[in-house]
Amino acid sequence: MGHSMGCNTSLNAVRSLPWLKGLILMAPYDASAKIRAGHPEELRELLEGGVPFLSSDGADALFEDALTNSEVFDFRKSFDAVKDKNLFLATAAYDRLAPPNQMAEPLKALLEGYETEAVRVFKEYPVEHGLMGARTALASDIADFLEACLN
Repeated sequence: MGHSMGCNTSLNAVRSLPWLKGLILMAPYDASAKIRAGHPEELRELLEGGVPFLSSDGADALFEDALTNSEVFDFRKSFDAVKDKNLFLATAAYDRLAPPNQMAEPLKALLEGYETEAVRVFKEYPVEHGLMGARTALASDIADFLEACLN
């Protein structure tokens, strides 16, 4: 399970650990999206603003990692690893940090075009990136997802 940039960790775990049965992505932030769109400076600004909260090696190190490993961060590259996994994808309709059409939709579109027996739930909540105001519904929806996966 991951939120925002933590979704990269979740996707990479599924890529590396094929025995995982599924994943939960909440307001995913695809660090490669701004690079692919030709706006790496927007990613740098985000990282510089978030460094105190990320407890990281600094904005420069994070930015260089994103540039160097943009193929790894590209959510679309996770399709083969995710296509037959149970998946709960939660997006935030008013998300200005990780707009669903830029961050989640490219992978979601690939998945919607692929038939599988895996449990798939795509939910959009009428909130911003932190999912505040939807957390009770989100928790309930995740519980329903887990129940469906177990059945």
